Amino acid sequence: MECLSSGDCTDPYQPICDNNQCKKCNDNCPSGKICLGSGACVECMNSTHCDINSDKPSCRNNQCMPCDNDCINGLYCRPDNHMCVPCLNNSHCNSTSTTPICSNYQCSSCDNDTNKCFDGLYCHSSGRCVECLENDQDRKSVV
Repeated sequence: MECLSSGDCTDPYQPICDNNQCKKCNDNCPSGKICLGSGACVECMNSTHCDINSDKPSCRNNQCMPCDNDCINGLYCRPDNHMCVPCLNNSHCNSTSTTPICSNYQCSSCDNDTNKCFDGLYCHSSGRCVECLENDQDRKSVV
């Protein structure tokens, strides 16, 4: 097929205009695209090629798309906007760390207002949820 620019090439397996001819790619895809062995230029081959912080963090069928329980790097797919986030609930946060509470889809430290500890645990001044406090003056109310 003849062409003046790669935009004139409509065959996905011959997407590059070179010397007025549509040809397979050879590591010469437009910026942001990846050349497959088939000669096609695609958006992604796997989810590492997609922006994990965007609304299209997952690669399916060589396109970056909204997630569908297929986030990478230990992230979780938000059901309302299909973006990958660190947590959906407290079980996704490390309960022994200083960020044991899932708040606004981020693992956060506990406090005694909005990010309260689980039943039977107390919020330590370090932000961790603990079974007991050494100093009765630090004792906070149980959720």
